[in-house]
Amino acid sequence: MTEKKFSVCFEPGHRVINGQKGDSLLDLAIIAGTGLCASCGGEGVCGRCRIKLIEGELECEDHLQISAEEFAQGIRLACQSRLVSNVTVEILAESRFDTAISGDAISCTLQSRPESVKNKPVLPLRKVFLKLVPPSGADNSSDLGRLKRFLKPFCPTEPDIDYHLLSSLSETLREKNWKITVSLLETPNGVKIINIQPGDQTLTTYAFAFDIGTTGVRGQLLEVTKSQVLAQATEYNGQIPFGEDVISRINYAAREGGLNQLQQAVVNTLNNLGQAMLSECGLEASDIAFATIAANTTITQLLYGLDPKHLRLAPYVPLASELPLISARHINLSICPQAYIYTLPCVASYVGGDIVAGVISTNIPHREGLVLYIDIGTNGEIVVGNKDFMLTASCSAGPAFEGGGIKNGMLAKPGAIEDIELGPQSFEPKLSVMGSGNPKGICGAGFINTVSALLNCGLLGQNGKYNTHIKTGRLRKGADGYEYVLAFGREFGQGQDITLSEVDIDNLIRAKAAMYAGYQTLLENAEANFKNLEKVIIAGTFGAKLNIKKAINIGLLPELPEEHFIFVGNGSLAGARLCAFDKNAQTEASAAAKMMTNVELSESVSFMDNYMAAMFLPHTKSTDFPEVYAALGKFNGGRI
Repeated sequence: MTEKKFSVCFEPGHRVINGQKGDSLLDLAIIAGTGLCASCGGEGVCGRCRIKLIEGELECEDHLQISAEEFAQGIRLACQSRLVSNVTVEILAESRFDTAISGDAISCTLQSRPESVKNKPVLPLRKVFLKLVPPSGADNSSDLGRLKRFLKPFCPTEPDIDYHLLSSLSETLREKNWKITVSLLETPNGVKIINIQPGDQTLTTYAFAFDIGTTGVRGQLLEVTKSQVLAQATEYNGQIPFGEDVISRINYAAREGGLNQLQQAVVNTLNNLGQAMLSECGLEASDIAFATIAANTTITQLLYGLDPKHLRLAPYVPLASELPLISARHINLSICPQAYIYTLPCVASYVGGDIVAGVISTNIPHREGLVLYIDIGTNGEIVVGNKDFMLTASCSAGPAFEGGGIKNGMLAKPGAIEDIELGPQSFEPKLSVMGSGNPKGICGAGFINTVSALLNCGLLGQNGKYNTHIKTGRLRKGADGYEYVLAFGREFGQGQDITLSEVDIDNLIRAKAAMYAGYQTLLENAEANFKNLEKVIIAGTFGAKLNIKKAINIGLLPELPEEHFIFVGNGSLAGARLCAFDKNAQTEASAAAKMMTNVELSESVSFMDNYMAAMFLPHTKSTDFPEVYAALGKFNGGRI
């Protein structure tokens, strides 16, 4: 007997999907592409997948994450709700992630090569224009044999041809009277013919470069022969509904069909970004002949469809440090089907190709002085070193720096609050919003800048708790303790207020403490300290609004003279771009990954001690931040 089907309508957006009795509402929301967040991957512990039952009935017991009052109002957790009838549900605003694309959201370095590298660039993909002599009675060799014969001056060894090109080879050769353009890719196994086009197509070669972050994905459309960036875009990683961190996604991959779902989700994100950039430039997917990708180790394995379970099991071993080139067809990436994808090598389970990309893009393997490289993101990777050695670690900072894990958080794109000024007496905010429109949420840089401002004016204590004796209409009791209202919804024509709660601030304190403790621990392992650093290189997608002084003020960065800091934007995307422009960069990436030594912070007693000491604004040790402590005393009338 066929199981009766029920319909589920998800609002907003009126997405309708059918399911069977007992189906998880979270699973149906993911399939329907609603953008419902579930930080824990559906384990029922994060409380993020909040919905409101509008019509119908769900099987759902009381849950600690839902108060009795909320339950009576129809609030439920999607992961704990089962289908028993036709239903209409609303995904609450705090449980949705915005998937809108913006080309303005990426801050990145645009240099084509590190300044001290003298090798002449070698294109990973080259095009050759050929004028073949048509067959005749005196020369009736096969079409493929004729092609390879004319390619000999350009390929000392006989090239391999992608099988899928054979079916159209005869027609392509004859379309422009035996005048063709052959695309050749250098691979570890020799030269491979990946595309054959009629006529002369050598003037342009297009490629994609992607930085796949745990929270956000950034892409660029490149013209390789001219080393130009033609378009760029950003979007949330479509894997977020399965878990906001890599551990949750590894757990989800262990479910039946979970690995395939995670792979499909990230490929769909890449395809969405790619199509947006192609449309902007008037190009087709088939025009893209190559793609380079930088991602952490978990995301890289998920992209390839490889089980990541051993990444989270001691001794934390990845399947492979360097994965082979993979065809676009193999993972359904929407580019030329025969095109290949290069992923930057990883170092360890939690130090991946994204950090290797940042290392080569900032030229650390060629630097004399000691450098601290920080990629501030969900995983929070760190490198200490120079041309002689590199130590690296991952801090598991969480998604707060990318606007995730906070009630009104969002990626750095139009509508995001990125900076704030607070009146010292009125505590009224003057907001700086990306795109100069109405505020929609707060991004990572805005979060840091706001907490710094709240701390300086005395509204926020160094323990991360609001000083409730201060009277202001902006400070109120909310569902997650006290919260500060950055923007009232009624003022900007939206349904909810944009707030910053003590729970949000606690998430930031934990994240910045993990990062700062990571710096300290790596420097201790290198028998060095902050004073030994020549430069602190800050990477990440904060954009120009990451204020160094404010980041120092909350204890995210060490208290050093401002000239010690260099902000390079998205170092991961810059490294991926370099590898699309120059095969030498791929060689450098491989060498850098082999040179880097991973330090497992989770097994370090020193890291835990440093972490606990950093769980304060800016730090429990005033000697580490003397100028900040002096300024706080001044701002707060001598009170610390």
